[in-house]
Amino acid sequence: MKTEKRTSSKPSSKGHRSPNKGDRHGRRVGSRGRRRRAAKDKADSWERESELLRALLPKVEELVRRDQKLPLPEPSPFTTWATRKLPLGQPLKGVDRVRFAGVGEDGEGNLHVRLVVGEGDRRRGVVVRAGDLASEPANVHRRLADAGGRAVSQASKGALITAVEAQLNEAPSFLVATQPGWSGDHKLFVLPYGVVGTSVDVAFAPNLKAAAYRGKFLAVGSSRQWRRRVGALLRGNALGMLAASAMLLSPLLDLLGEENFVLVLVGAPGSGKSTVIVVATSQWGAHVDRARAMALGSAETAKHTTNNLDYVLMAHNDLGAAIDDLRMLRVDGSRAKALEQLTLSLADGSERGRANVDGQGRFRAVVLTSANRSLQTEAIGSDYQSDRAILDRFVEVPLPIPNCAFEDLHGHADLSKLVECIKEGAIANAGAVGADFVRHLHAWVQADRQGCIDWLRARIIWFMANSQKVTELERPLRRFALIYAAGCLAIRFGLHPWKKKELAKALRACLAGHLRLTVSEAPGGPADKASATSRLLGLLSDWYRGKRSELRKAGLGSGLVADNSEVRQLPGFLYDHPARGAEVLLWERQFADLVRPVCSPDLAKQLLLEAGLIAVDVNANRRSFSVKRPIGRTADGGKWRPNVIALTTAALSLG
Repeated sequence: MKTEKRTSSKPSSKGHRSPNKGDRHGRRVGSRGRRRRAAKDKADSWERESELLRALLPKVEELVRRDQKLPLPEPSPFTTWATRKLPLGQPLKGVDRVRFAGVGEDGEGNLHVRLVVGEGDRRRGVVVRAGDLASEPANVHRRLADAGGRAVSQASKGALITAVEAQLNEAPSFLVATQPGWSGDHKLFVLPYGVVGTSVDVAFAPNLKAAAYRGKFLAVGSSRQWRRRVGALLRGNALGMLAASAMLLSPLLDLLGEENFVLVLVGAPGSGKSTVIVVATSQWGAHVDRARAMALGSAETAKHTTNNLDYVLMAHNDLGAAIDDLRMLRVDGSRAKALEQLTLSLADGSERGRANVDGQGRFRAVVLTSANRSLQTEAIGSDYQSDRAILDRFVEVPLPIPNCAFEDLHGHADLSKLVECIKEGAIANAGAVGADFVRHLHAWVQADRQGCIDWLRARIIWFMANSQKVTELERPLRRFALIYAAGCLAIRFGLHPWKKKELAKALRACLAGHLRLTVSEAPGGPADKASATSRLLGLLSDWYRGKRSELRKAGLGSGLVADNSEVRQLPGFLYDHPARGAEVLLWERQFADLVRPVCSPDLAKQLLLEAGLIAVDVNANRRSFSVKRPIGRTADGGKWRPNVIALTTAALSLG
């Protein structure tokens, strides 16, 4: 009897499947199969995007040509906090010389109170969180006392808190910016020492620890002088052009919806990496102390714990951030693992742990830094394994030429003369480029926000479509395309002296260097493997030539006895294998000590296996480099066949 096929009364869930049930065709897929399918889907997605980029390219190039003639709006006005007009405010009952000037609200909905201290031209504003009135009254009193208020006596402390709390029912009348950067839905751009745009009443109330970094952002000199004295010397130097453009990318991240990333200059000490950082960060400012300014520009040292770096980056939100010399970073355990955790935290843009006491938990910044060794090189000798996701956020760029960050010295006798000249120009005009950049950008965003975003995206598309011969890795290509867009904007604003073609050429060279450093020449990469194999064979050959006379012939008739301590101390043995021919036998410990100057023992075994120079024991899904060989006899006359590392002497040209 034919039975009818039962059908479920449950509604169909087309398109949904449990990850363990199978793929869209009903085939069961294990974890390895899911990874392969995910990789294939990603490759297909990138191929579709590449086709779209190629299709859009003619339209983008037409847009690029057409917009060259479009006039830019006048730069937005800039007002320092010191010159902004303060409201008069209302007197507070029982409190002398402190007046209440309204309630404000920050971007997270927290209420703040503006208090005015002093009289006449000597009035100063103090903005405090409403929650601090009850939780941290001593901090409120201290800030008022620092501003010149006389509300710190024991009798007036309670009166101050009571009087202010009575005013909190007022509707917010001004905006509070708790970090520098965009505020009020891109209506304002807040700098640590002033504000660009005047359409909204705004007060600046940064985290107290982040406020300690405000002084270095004060602008001096002019952007025209920076372009003439600094930009002209960076021209023709790929690393300098890359860093200068990248330092202007942070204000664009929010507009474009892009994530943070770290740009790392990798090279030997004394090669000029720190000079590149000084010059690039001088676009946003420089430390007040001249010696510190000449050494760092506006960068900070890495002498911090990873948690303390949160406060540094909060102070650089939407501004150029730099941390010089990652060797100084305070870490516990593996440095490579610590750098990975730092990179993930920076890319996420979130504070960690106790840093979130004031409710300010996020930052946007491209972070420029330097290191003597790449992340993958740092990991040698540890159990850390970096992956592409980390390397795409920790974008490492090597020196363009050996031991020097500058290809063109522009007529200077040596690198030290160029460094002295370019640093002097950078510090004399610190902060001017960044201030003019955000004034121009703010004006364009207010006049035509979507047009500005489309202009930037056109440059990103153009660079990606014209740089696919360098790499098809999407993320690093997009990082450099973003830097290109920021650099093009600086060129259009008249802040950088080079042409867009020069910038594109320099960035492609840096992108190629990044790929060499992280792919082909990275530990385990094709070039590194060839080099490591060559160095390993040279080491083994030199060792064999020096120790050959001390090696004893192994075999059951060799006369060697297992219990003899002197036999255990021999540097190695010679053995004629019936199938493999002449071999050199080493104890595992001896082999590890021998190869460690070149690479790890595990990598050495893999390289020798690929070259067919090491014996392997394969048993039921298990591969072992420790093989049994007859060396001699035991004390009772039995066969002594211990586990050893067996290297082929004929193939190594050791015989």
